[in-house]
Amino acid sequence: MAGGHGSGSERWLVTYADMLTLLLALFIILYSISKADVQRFKKFQEGVQQAFHVDVLQAPAAQSLDSAGAIVAPDTSTTVAPESEPTALPEPASGEDDIAARLQAAFAGLVPPSSRGGIVVERRPEGIVISLYGVILFDSGKAELRPQARQILGVVAANLRPLPYDIRVEGHTDSIQPDPGPYPTNWELSTERALAVTQYLIDTARIDPHRLSAAGYGEFHPVASNATREGRLRNRRIDLVLLRRDASVRGGQ
Repeated sequence: MAGGHGSGSERWLVTYADMLTLLLALFIILYSISKADVQRFKKFQEGVQQAFHVDVLQAPAAQSLDSAGAIVAPDTSTTVAPESEPTALPEPASGEDDIAARLQAAFAGLVPPSSRGGIVVERRPEGIVISLYGVILFDSGKAELRPQARQILGVVAANLRPLPYDIRVEGHTDSIQPDPGPYPTNWELSTERALAVTQYLIDTARIDPHRLSAAGYGEFHPVASNATREGRLRNRRIDLVLLRRDASVRGGQ
C-alpha cells in the first residue's frame, strides 16, 4: 500500500518536468526570435516541433516575420473600397427651361404648315435662342421683310418684351452666294437682314434699343447640312438670342 501510494505521489514530477521543458523551450524561442535570423529560426522551429510533436512555435496564419526574424503583427486596418460617386440626380427645370417651354407653346401654329420654314426655341450656353428659319421673313436674296413677316415678328416681340433679357439679333444664310446686286456676299446679306429685324423691333415692336444688338454671320454658323434643300432652309434663319446677363454685349461697353 505504502509503495503504491509513494509511486502515485511522484507522478507530479513528470508533469513538473514537462512544464519546465516547455518553459525552457519558450525562453529559447523568445531568445531566438530576438537574435536569430529568419533561416536559423525556421530550422530551430522545425526541430522543436519534431521533438515535442506540438505546434507551439507556429505563428498565426495572419502573422509574418520581418527581416530580423521577429513576428510582425497582422495589419488589422480595414481597407475600405473607395465610394463610388453618387449618381447625380436630375436637376429641376430652371427658370430658363420654363421660359423656353412657354415661348415654344406661344409660337406653336404661328407659322402655317404650308410655309417653307418655322420657329424653334432651344437652350444654348449663351441663353435662349428663338430661330425663325426658311423663307418666312425674307424672299431669296432679299433683306426687306415680307408682309407676313411683320405679323410673325409682332407676336414674337410681344412675348419677348417683358422678359428680363438683352436680345442679340443674328443673321444667318445658307452657302449659296447671292445673285449680283446690293449684297456681294452672304456677309452683307446676313447683316442687312439682322438690321432689318432689329429696326422692326425698335420702331414697331417698341423694344428698348438698349437691349438690342445685331450681327451677321453669313453661312459660317450652319445648324444643318447645306447639301440638301431642307438643310439650306434650316440654315437660312434669324436667331433671336436672349442673352444671360453675363453673356450680354452692349454697344459702347
